Amino acid sequence: ILLDKKKLRNLRKRSMESCHSVSRPVATVPPTCLPTYRTLGQLIQIIEKLSETEDVHSILKKIVHDCDETSLTSTKKVLPLRLDPWSVQRLSEILARLNHSRLITMATDTDGTKNASSATSSGCSEGESSQKSQMKVAELELALKATVSQDNSQLIRKLRDLEQKCKSLQEKNKKFLEKNMELTTANRNLRDDIKKVDEENKKLQELREQNKRKANQLSRQLSQERLEKGTLELQLQELDGIRHQVAEQTKSIAALKQTIAEKDRRMELLQHRKKRRLRNSHDQLIMLNASLEEDRSLGSECSFSSSVSAGTSSLDSLQEELPLEEVQKGYRKLMKEHLKLERSTALLQTHLDCRTDPYRYKKMKTDLETELFVARCRIEQLENLLESKEGCDYSWVLEKDQLSAEKQSLLEQVQNLEMKLEESQEQIETMEFQLLEMDNSK
Repeated sequence: ILLDKKKLRNLRKRSMESCHSVSRPVATVPPTCLPTYRTLGQLIQIIEKLSETEDVHSILKKIVHDCDETSLTSTKKVLPLRLDPWSVQRLSEILARLNHSRLITMATDTDGTKNASSATSSGCSEGESSQKSQMKVAELELALKATVSQDNSQLIRKLRDLEQKCKSLQEKNKKFLEKNMELTTANRNLRDDIKKVDEENKKLQELREQNKRKANQLSRQLSQERLEKGTLELQLQELDGIRHQVAEQTKSIAALKQTIAEKDRRMELLQHRKKRRLRNSHDQLIMLNASLEEDRSLGSECSFSSSVSAGTSSLDSLQEELPLEEVQKGYRKLMKEHLKLERSTALLQTHLDCRTDPYRYKKMKTDLETELFVARCRIEQLENLLESKEGCDYSWVLEKDQLSAEKQSLLEQVQNLEMKLEESQEQIETMEFQLLEMDNSK
């Protein structure tokens, strides 16, 4: 403890006067004891307090209380305080010498006679004061032990209370740790589940992309087939228009055929009645030539019917009267007209792209109907495949389409060859007829 300079000087003077011959005895420090009174400042403070009063018990209590406060402020903990027996002895010796010096100072003021008596009394007082101080120190030790035991018991109780309070917290901590372990395991399981779900999601996305590609391919095929349907419908509409044209042309052809048939009948009648015709006059020949010219110019049914109706009554007479040479000439003229009509019909067919021929028209119609039926069947098959969505290969469909296309191409080639054969046969027949005409003309 630091003191003011004046107090320190006074204390040093007093200590030098009273305790200049004091020497510390060699003694071992007892174990488990706090070195409380070992510094010079503490000893000086104790000496000051003892020099003012004579009640040693109260002074020691104050010292112990001060030491407790200093220990609390320094460490902030309650520490057990014990006094050394060596320090107690030393304190008693210091007190005795202080009393001795005080008595010496008091003796200087009194008489000389009192000096001897004071010396004897001082010796007795020193022994009594030492005994009293020892008794008081023992009492203080007992009191300190009791207080220390009480403090220890209180601390133990507090520790037990704290342990009891901490038990609930420890249990809670254990529960929290268990819950934490459970949550960690659950988190791991959830992570594993998330990984599995991610993998499944990736697989599903791949399957979805594959299905999209297949659906796009099928939609393209369907769009192509729809376009083919549209083209077929347009072709059917064109066929309807062609039918109307063909119907009109067939009417005209039928009229021409009727005229040709009538002329053929005439030819037959003339051939059968050649033998019966012998001679005819010049006027009858002129009338016959006029009627033939009218038939050529008009070429209709009315002229022929009128001529036939007018001449039926006179045919028998004409056949008998006409000569053979004139009949042959008329027959040749009729054959020439027949050939001209056949050539004109052939030219009409070539200019109209063979649409006037009913046989060819029927063939084209049947071909288009078969193509339409095949296309519809194919569309139905593809729609059934789309509805089923089976994971099978569609290669057989493509192979089937290729084979059907090859088959159709071969059929078309066969039909073309048959048409060529028919045309060649017609040409052969015309050539034979021309040869016959040449022979007849010769």
